[in-house]
Amino acid sequence: MNQVMTTTARDAGAVDTLTTDTNWTTRLLASGVIAGPLFVGVSLIQAFTREGFDLRRHAISMLSLGDLGWIQVANFLVSGLLTVLFAIGVWKTLRRGRAGTSGPLLVGIFGAGTLAAGLFSTDPGMGIPPGAAAGLPET
Repeated sequence: MNQVMTTTARDAGAVDTLTTDTNWTTRLLASGVIAGPLFVGVSLIQAFTREGFDLRRHAISMLSLGDLGWIQVANFLVSGLLTVLFAIGVWKTLRRGRAGTSGPLLVGIFGAGTLAAGLFSTDPGMGIPPGAAAGLPET
């Protein structure tokens, strides 16, 4: 664990205190709790409110196209950053052993991929954004 507990004797008895490292680790882990629901919630709200978007036919990344595409780009970037922060928190919590290395690394790679999805937009196609060609992009 990353907790350092110190005990000091005072007139009223022993007092236990935790270091601020524990608070940061807790915040890093909480970012992972926020990342998933945030991404899914924002994506679903957009999917049901965007004209022409159909979850059965279109990828979520296609929401990054059009006038309101910045919302999905921000969703990718914020969710990716929160996932990378979560990976750091998992690493700080599980430092010892194989799981403490490979697990956080894989979660961090997932977060970096989500960040990359926000930085690199998909090509228009399949009618998204409205007015785009109905078929798949040629390139």
